[in-house]
Amino acid sequence: MAGVGFELNKLMKEKTYTSLLRAYGLAGIIAGGPWVVAVSSLALLGYFLENIVGDSNVRLFLVSISVIYGTSLVAVGPFQLIMTRYTSDQLYMKDTDPIFGCFLQFLSWGAVLLFALGAPMFYLFVDAPLLFRASAAMLFVFVGCIWLCSVFLSGIKNYKELVRGFVIGFILCILLGWGLSMVAGVSGAMFGMVLGHLVIFLHLMRMIYLEAGLNFNARFESIITIGRKYYELALCGLFYNLGIWIDKFLFWWVNPNGSEQISGFLYSAPVYDPVVYFSFLSILPGISFFLLKVETGLVFYMADFVDKILNRGSLSDIQEAKRKILDSLTINIGQLIKVQGLVTGILILSAGNVLRILGLNNIQTGVFQISLLGTFVLVIFMALLLVLYYMDQRKPAMWTCLAFLVTNTVVTMISIGMGVQYYGVGFLCATIVGLLVGLHFVDKNLDLLEVQAFMKQPI
Repeated sequence: MAGVGFELNKLMKEKTYTSLLRAYGLAGIIAGGPWVVAVSSLALLGYFLENIVGDSNVRLFLVSISVIYGTSLVAVGPFQLIMTRYTSDQLYMKDTDPIFGCFLQFLSWGAVLLFALGAPMFYLFVDAPLLFRASAAMLFVFVGCIWLCSVFLSGIKNYKELVRGFVIGFILCILLGWGLSMVAGVSGAMFGMVLGHLVIFLHLMRMIYLEAGLNFNARFESIITIGRKYYELALCGLFYNLGIWIDKFLFWWVNPNGSEQISGFLYSAPVYDPVVYFSFLSILPGISFFLLKVETGLVFYMADFVDKILNRGSLSDIQEAKRKILDSLTINIGQLIKVQGLVTGILILSAGNVLRILGLNNIQTGVFQISLLGTFVLVIFMALLLVLYYMDQRKPAMWTCLAFLVTNTVVTMISIGMGVQYYGVGFLCATIVGLLVGLHFVDKNLDLLEVQAFMKQPI
């Protein structure tokens, strides 16, 4: 699914600083599209809304968006990876006709699930105007659908149109949220976010349709059949996304001293939340490099390796193809560590000044530095998970994601009662444990790569 990565690499063949910056900038927008839209919209809208709807309503708005993004991602997590695998299988077999129909099936079930979760959450457990609650429930559905559409983003070759859609959606979220807030207060701001995200969703739907097409006569497997076949991937999606968000959930709902109730089940952690969100933005350079180099390199050399297996290549040819995979991973992951390490190091050293610019206080400096380390390790952890997925090591990937989730849950629960200086330690420990477990499985399975490839071939 690295089509856009290959397209962006063509820009870098011009060998100019402008083309290099352009390629990495576009990769960052594509890879971090939904997250960039969310955090940027929150930051700017929060600033604009303060003088219009008041501080308490701004907090209600911001916390609602945070909960919507976190819970919707966890809800659709099991769908994302099995849909990715099904799509990849169809592309490999050069049978693209069923892809869009199957995607619509996943999207329909996902929308039903999102509505079943979002409507009760905001209608029954949030004390706010009816328009606000209705808009929050709609946004919950649209954001979840955008997460499902994002599965196809790295396979879309028309990256210019893709970036244009995110930029337009981002601008609309800001302008509509700001403009409607003057008419209907915080409810108008939330409805503006709904309209902006609706535009993004429809744009992504159009692009996926143009890439995949729609054949009404194409037959595709049911979501239940695909889920049974790839249940490990469904659990990977659930464990990984829940692992990303579980520390935030615990800080909101289990932390009596550091959380603040906003309305109903909506809580915030004023010390923890802002620095964590901004620390995640710091990994955009690493994510860009990940898309441009790590994944595209792995796809290229893995395809050559599989081709040697299927076409009865000699043992020396197969071993040479395997060596290229290992060399590519070693070089690219090493460069990934350098790129993200440089960005993280600069931010850690200047954390106090960065937070001052963002309007945060010195108490959060240590939390920000710990979160930056956690997100740095997360980038490497993601690269190792990608290797496991491409080697079709579903169970090892599942256990790796489970270790990540359990560690974050347990250590965060312990660290919450130990004081502000330990905030973020749970996420940092979880990424380190996930990295070590993933590294163990990758090392083990790379050694036996050709053996496993032969064993999976039909007799």
